[in-house]
Amino acid sequence: MRDRYLYEYRWIYRKEDRIAFFEEMGETAAAAGALVWKTFAAAMSAWLRKDLGAALALCDDAIALGPECAHSWNGMGNVLQSLKRYDESLAAYDKAIALDPEYAHPWINRGNVLKRLKRYDEALGAYDKAIALGPEYARPWINKGTVLTSQKHYDQALSAYERAVALDPAYSHPWNCKGNALQSLGRCDEALAAYEKAIALEPDYPDPWNGKGDLLQTLKRYDEAQAAHAKAIALVRKSHPHEGGSR
Repeated sequence: MRDRYLYEYRWIYRKEDRIAFFEEMGETAAAAGALVWKTFAAAMSAWLRKDLGAALALCDDAIALGPECAHSWNGMGNVLQSLKRYDESLAAYDKAIALDPEYAHPWINRGNVLKRLKRYDEALGAYDKAIALGPEYARPWINKGTVLTSQKHYDQALSAYERAVALDPAYSHPWNCKGNALQSLGRCDEALAAYEKAIALEPDYPDPWNGKGDLLQTLKRYDEAQAAHAKAIALVRKSHPHEGGSR
């Protein structure tokens, strides 16, 4: 179970597929009598479905069943972060780290909380620690690039995104981020190619369509820009059907 979570899960990109992963993991754990993993999987499935009350209760149950399981504490941190209970979230990640100092995930997630709190230097330190522990993971490189972008260090951000692309070339998100960095650096042709790659990998991902539209607007290719922006809006509305026409 631990190996599946650490190594398989990172190759799954869509939320629906991640939910299915945890549901299947829960069934496998139940059949094996692994109650901690069954409960943890149920908690993460609820979290991904944004049923945060159920997710929090299930994390409590998982921790009660196995208080020394670092993965359950990391999951608790994720739920608390989604609830914007940031201090408690950091404490949960710290508990996961204390239980398993070689576990990269809580360092990534700790960095995400610190990024939300605009504690950027600490966030970068957390991502660097995650990279040292899990050099095969693309996610801390992506998130490190996002912090560097916030600080307008676009060259360094681009290097981080390129590292993420090299580690996981089938993942659309770092390609989109790479497009953003290249656009900020005025490297328009390369930026457009990066957005196109992100779109090819995940056509229903609205962000690269929006980035492409912004870039085409800058290049005064107005009809193409309008079409790209319209596509982005349609995809956002499709993924959030109850939010009306607001963007």
